[in-house]
Order: sequence, then structure tokens, then C-alpha cells
Amino acid sequence: MVIGLNKQMGTNSRLRAFMTSRAAIALVMLVFFAALFLVLRSNQFTAVDGALRCLDVYHHPHLSFHGNNHLLYPVNIFVWSKLAGVGGLSPATPGEYLRVSQSLNCLSAAATLALLWMLISGILVDRLLSLLLVIVYGFSKAFMLHATNSAEPVVGLMYAIAALLTVRAALTRDKIILAALSGVFLGLALATYQAMFLAVFGGIWICLFDTSDERSLSGRRRAEVLSAFLLSCAVATAIAYGWAYAAQGVAFGWPMVRQFFRIGGGTEIYAGFSISRVVNFPIGLLSNLAPVVPRNYAGLRSLLARSNNFAWFAALAAIALLVFIPLIALFMGAFRTWGDWSHRRRWMALLGAGAILPAIWPLLYWDPMYDKLWLLPFGLAAIALAYVGRFAPWSTSARRTAMLLLGALALVEIPTNLYRAIGDSSSVTTGLKEALDVGSLVTPNDAIVLDFDEVSSLYLAYSGNENAVLLPSMHLEDARRALAVQLQRCRQNHGRLFFLGILDQTEPTWKLFMEARMGIPYSILDQYRSESRTVETFQINGRPLTLRVYEP
Repeated sequence: MVIGLNKQMGTNSRLRAFMTSRAAIALVMLVFFAALFLVLRSNQFTAVDGALRCLDVYHHPHLSFHGNNHLLYPVNIFVWSKLAGVGGLSPATPGEYLRVSQSLNCLSAAATLALLWMLISGILVDRLLSLLLVIVYGFSKAFMLHATNSAEPVVGLMYAIAALLTVRAALTRDKIILAALSGVFLGLALATYQAMFLAVFGGIWICLFDTSDERSLSGRRRAEVLSAFLLSCAVATAIAYGWAYAAQGVAFGWPMVRQFFRIGGGTEIYAGFSISRVVNFPIGLLSNLAPVVPRNYAGLRSLLARSNNFAWFAALAAIALLVFIPLIALFMGAFRTWGDWSHRRRWMALLGAGAILPAIWPLLYWDPMYDKLWLLPFGLAAIALAYVGRFAPWSTSARRTAMLLLGALALVEIPTNLYRAIGDSSSVTTGLKEALDVGSLVTPNDAIVLDFDEVSSLYLAYSGNENAVLLPSMHLEDARRALAVQLQRCRQNHGRLFFLGILDQTEPTWKLFMEARMGIPYSILDQYRSESRTVETFQINGRPLTLRVYEP
């Protein structure tokens, strides 16, 4: 009886220990955020770029690959849809398929936060501060937008955070096998969403400088962990990309290497450094924490032109004070005490900053307002702050101030971003009815020329029409060729050539992008402007959008 009682007490004590452990908190976090994101799955499929790409797999339900930017995205969607079918969820419509695809991101985002908690709480002794860092990240606007939609980067982000957690575990437990596993995770992160590979610099920093209370590894052992991490990443990357390129018909050897180093996604059109991107960088940072600029923000000039611009500038100023003043104070404090730092601490600080800066580069090169590119920098910033909290000699007042500031930021983020997410999940999908109306008018014998508006995007994704010309994605020669091919096809099949939205652009608006960036002159569609007739006029967000038809 005494033995039984002792066993019972031992079991109870182990249960209590688990319930208060980091793993138990991670499990609670996983369940909570998974439920929250699933409930808040968005109806606004065009709120983030790329959410509708999952419907490519719906229309072509077989194993396939995208380009380098998000190579394994269709594989993830295909496998997930098959698993959902095994579980009794067999989507029969594009809308149902989108919902199932969104659930993959919901669970991956929740897993990302649980993994981030395990990483940060392993660095910091202070669990409340660790929790606040994860909450601020999890409720940021950029994170919630993607956690509740079906765009590409979330699964890659989960792999990237898993890689950093596992490489740190390799150091603390002195296990080379964990270092190899972390490299595999990073290779998957790269193949799933290319920008997530920039977490590699954080992994290298951890291998060089992270210290554990349990053991202190020699420089040689750290080099072995780092080598296993990088080598396994290279092998996993070679396997993933080699498999995909072979399936895409790329010849083995140098053609595959050349293909690997190509940056797609319209880099020649959208990418490049400019003063406006530098100016908008802090605004992009703030607006991806909380909605402090309008949804259709198009630069400071557009904001100044708004009648209610004072409210938006006040919101920007408030969140800027909350974010930038503590960061400036942190850097000033480091600058003042730099002379007292040891040689190792100086290298830790410099290379720590160097580990984050590469993740910021795509924002300056591509677009600082592009929400998906903030997912990794925000995560790395949370991890960096955890290391600052571990290694910096914080006073009680400094710790209290940090807690208050993080708590205040969370109190701004949570209601504003939840309000937006609830609205997006409960509202009717903007442009969907109109897109379905267009789908009912365009027959298989017809062709259609599209713009970059909501109705065009939804029509193209829902219909899977392979006779559509997305004109803003083409250069002049490609545009001429595509128009000629579709016009000839319409004549042969007695079909019609439709134009959705693209003929609505005025000449000055056209020249700002279509002519300046794509090289397509306004005159290329003059014949269709004069000889086409309007079939339908839709009202989208207060502006008219016309569907016109040309009968050759």
C-alpha cells in the first residue's frame, strides 16, 4: 500500500512538473492558436499575395512544382489535400479547396509560435518576457494575415524556426544528429519559400556564440555542429531542387545549377533599390505590426492626399514611439558601454546584427510594404531580443520597462488585428460574385484579357482558364504574342475576346506602370477600346470595373 501511495505521489509530481514545463505551455499555445486561426480563416482571398495559387493544384490535382520562389508550395497543398481527404474532408469546389488549404497555414502558424516559444524560453530565464515576445509576434498584422489565409510562406517559416530551435538543441545537448536535422529543416524552408533561407545566418550565429548553462562546447565541437548543419542543408536543398528540376525537364548538371540561382517572381519588374523604399521601410515595419496605414496605402503622397490623414499620421506616430524609442535607447546604451565590452561580446553583437540584416535586404530590394517578407525579420528580431535579455546585464527597472513596452504593443496589436481578422472572416469575399458572373459569360471558345484587380484574380483562380492573358505580368513582345494567339484562336472557334478591367485605365495611369515598367504602350489596345462594347459594369470598392467584349 505504501509502495502504491509512493507511486501515486511520484506520478502526480511528474504530472505537475509537466503541466508547468515549457513543453506543456508550447502544447497549450499550439492548441490555442490553431483554434483561433481556424476560426478566423479569411474570406478575403486577395488580402495577401499568392493565396489563390493553391487553386492551381485544385485544377491540376497531381504532384507539381512552382519556380524557385516557392518551389514546394504545390507539393504541400497537394499532400495536405490528400490527407484532408483521408480525414473525410474532400473539397468539391474552389471555395472549399481554399478553406482546406487555409487550414494548413493555420496549423503551421500555430506550430511556428509553439516552436518559437520553445526557442525563446530556452534562451531566457524570464518566462513572462518570453511569452510577451511570442504574443507580440503572433498577433502582428503580417503574421495574422498569413496565418488565416492560404499564401505560400507560412510552412517555410515553420521550417525556418524549427531549424533554429533544433540547431540550438544540437549545441545544448551536444548531438550532431540534431545539427543534421536542423539543416534538413532549413533546406525545406528554402525550397518552400526562398526568403526563409535567410534564417541560415541566425543558425550560424547560434553555432558560434550560443552558450548553455549545462555545458560549454569547445570551438572544435562548435565547428562540427556548424558543419553538420550547413552540409545537411546543402544535401536537402540539392535533393529537393534536383527532384523538382528533373520533373520540370531541366537537364542535370550545370543547367540545374544555373536554374537554382535565378530569382523569379518578376524581379526585373518589381525589384530594385530606391529612395522611396528606404523612406517607406519604417512605415512598412510599423504597418505590419498593426494597421496604421490604409489598406490601399500607396506611399506618403497618397496618405497626404487623404481627407482623414491626420488620424493615420497620429496612429503612425503613436506606434513609432512605442517601437523605435526603446530600440534607439537600446542601441545608445550599447554604444555608450562599447568600450567596456569584451572582445567576444563585441563580435557577438556585430555578427548578431549581421544575422538579421540579410533578412531585411529583400524588403529594401523588393517592397517594404510587402507583408510576407516581414514574417522572418519579425521572428528573428524576437529571438535577438531574447538573446539581449540573456546576455545583457538588465536591472530590475530595465526589465520592468521592457515588459511594459511589450505589453503595450500587444495591447495595440491584439484588438486592432483581431478586429480586422474577424471582419475578413465574416464578410463576403470582395469581387467573388462578380468573378463568378464573368465565369458564366466567358465560354471555352472565348479568351479574356485581365488586369491585377480583385475580380480578375478571383476569376482566373476559380475558373482555371488557360486562355486568359494577364497583361500586367508581360513584357511587350510577350503581350503582343499572347494577344495575337488568342485573337487567332477566337476567330477559328467563333469565340469572343473579353477584356476585364484592363480597358478602364486612363492613359496617364497606364503609363505609370504598363508603359514605364512593362514597356507596353497605351496604343496597343486602341483597336479594342474603339471596337469593343461593354457587357457588364461592376462596382468594386467604390470604383467601376467593366467587362467588355470584342467580336473578331
